Amino acid sequence: MKKIPLRAMPPPAARDGELAWQLACLAADTPKGGGDAARMASWRVLDSYGVAIGGIADKTVATMRRQALRRADPSGALLFGSTARVALEDAAWANGAALRLRDMHDMFVAAEYAHPSDAIPALMAVAQSRGLDGAALMRGIVASYEIQIALSKAISLNRHGIEPIGHLAPSIAGGIGAMLDLPTETIHVAIEHAVHLCVFARRTPVGRKSDWRVVCAPMVAKRAVEAVTLAQDGLLAPSPAYEGPQGLFARFLGGTDFAAEIEIPEAADCGQALRVSFPKVHEAQYQSQAMIDLALRLRRAIPDWRDVAKIEILTSQHIHRATGTAWRVGAAPRPRLDHDLSLIVASIFATGGLAKPRDADFASRPEIVWLTDRIATIAEDSWSARSHLDDPARQSFGGTMHVVRADGSEHTETIEWADRHPNRGQPWGERDYVARFADLAAPFAASNDIEDFIERCLRLATLDATAIWNFNLKAAPGPSAI
Repeated sequence: MKKIPLRAMPPPAARDGELAWQLACLAADTPKGGGDAARMASWRVLDSYGVAIGGIADKTVATMRRQALRRADPSGALLFGSTARVALEDAAWANGAALRLRDMHDMFVAAEYAHPSDAIPALMAVAQSRGLDGAALMRGIVASYEIQIALSKAISLNRHGIEPIGHLAPSIAGGIGAMLDLPTETIHVAIEHAVHLCVFARRTPVGRKSDWRVVCAPMVAKRAVEAVTLAQDGLLAPSPAYEGPQGLFARFLGGTDFAAEIEIPEAADCGQALRVSFPKVHEAQYQSQAMIDLALRLRRAIPDWRDVAKIEILTSQHIHRATGTAWRVGAAPRPRLDHDLSLIVASIFATGGLAKPRDADFASRPEIVWLTDRIATIAEDSWSARSHLDDPARQSFGGTMHVVRADGSEHTETIEWADRHPNRGQPWGERDYVARFADLAAPFAASNDIEDFIERCLRLATLDATAIWNFNLKAAPGPSAI
């Protein structure tokens, strides 16, 4: 690993001192070939397709797919689960939205939150429309993961009110550059375009209903694809992108005193980023994953929801405010249940599992109202401190759950990380990814088509350009392919 100091001022005198140039070099130097990195990348592709297939029937995603169909292109990329081909930017847009809807794809959290696999729909669209083979696609995925996770370890956007997807933009541009084997200079310009196009104010799911969570990542993906096109056509971007008085650091991340350090992997280290990202097991916000596992554990000891007198959850200030009960004072109900920890816990104690996040009537059920009135989150300083650590080996979004039963007996348990978090030593493997894909795809496709897709996906790095051109899951008669 190369440790590179980052400063807003003064701007680097030479190009090789700029962050965007270092990221471009990382993309250009990403090795070609298979091995463990390609195997892990194929799992992420399989999971991304499964999560996306599970979301294409949603009305928001359906709207975005109809928008994409307005730019049909016989030489373009396939909409997931469809025979329709559209312009590659629009495939990145619509397929990315389908992936984001269920919000279960893989995560990485350090200084910043990241969904590295948000890049996969865009990279697949480029591979299909540009006639690339599986090996090139794998190289792009590896490069994209390395860029986004390096940025996420080093630079927090969220703390400055900027959407974390700001790191997704350069990762997609760099990944495409690696796939197309573009010169470092062209990738550099593409990353600079992408950085300037994709800085947004941070928005959380509080207040009136919004589709921003579904739209934000695919919008960035679409712009990142266009940024590469601009660079290939010779159009120069504002430079330097990050440093200088008008760069991202000074304008948005703390002013001219901004300082940080980033670790850039050497070529031999590329692929390690895929080891540290991990999927969400449950369809809920990342910060709720550990508490869901804990609630499921406690619910086994208290199978009757009427036996619950009170539940207190001691956790971080972030969880308390973002998904806990701090927001409830004078607030309307959350538009999505997956961002409301009290409703999540109530659903587990009432039913033994999670309600579907888009079940609009769930929160008004009498037993859920009764339970949520008895659930409270409490911010605790030690958990808040753990949540703010930038080291993913120590950072924790856990907490302590204290359940008081009607007879006065009490159950208290603490959890640091979700059960399948890498820090627990039980990371997902191929069997887990295959099982989830089969479950998510079962309502959409025939079993033999699911098995065929899994087989092709697991050898993705060996597929030729024709196989990538046709790579998709075939819908069974009945579900809409659009």
